[in-house]
Amino acid sequence: MHTVEANFDIDAFSMRNVFFKDFFQTLHNNQTIKHYRFNFPIVSYATVFWVGIKKVLYRYLLSNRNDFELFKNLYDTYGDFNFSLNDNDELLVHLTDAILSKLNKERLIMVFIVDAPIYTLPLVAVNPIANKDFELFAFLDTESEEPNLFQFPPTDRILWRLFVWDKLKDNRYTGKSVEYESLLKN
Repeated sequence: MHTVEANFDIDAFSMRNVFFKDFFQTLHNNQTIKHYRFNFPIVSYATVFWVGIKKVLYRYLLSNRNDFELFKNLYDTYGDFNFSLNDNDELLVHLTDAILSKLNKERLIMVFIVDAPIYTLPLVAVNPIANKDFELFAFLDTESEEPNLFQFPPTDRILWRLFVWDKLKDNRYTGKSVEYESLLKN
């Protein structure tokens, strides 16, 4: 067992912040987006996730609206309309929807309702599709105030991929997909 002492302030730590930091850096640097899969036990959590990511992405775009290079890259990649730095808020909403729709259609950000009992241990799988950059972590409670971050060794990551990740891709275990497009229609 290989544990890593977590070097972060537990009160300030948030997986949400880790995800958004990585997501925005990837968008900002025009890099290939990692694959993200989010499993929720009920539909309302999935809907709140999509609404939340849309709101945060919109705010990110709004706060960076003077970054010409960022918007040029985003419009080239995700937009199907003309770009101007003087675009109004409606076009920012349209770009936000275009980004999330395309990432969801290309299965780079996937949201599922899974009623299987998979919520037994807080796990974070980073880039599970990649062979080289795949990491798997678990957050473990300890008697101290500081949490332990357990990093799975390569053999355990392979087993997790075979018995969990690959099963989640099987239609019998996948759960019900909650598409971003369905949120736009409501």
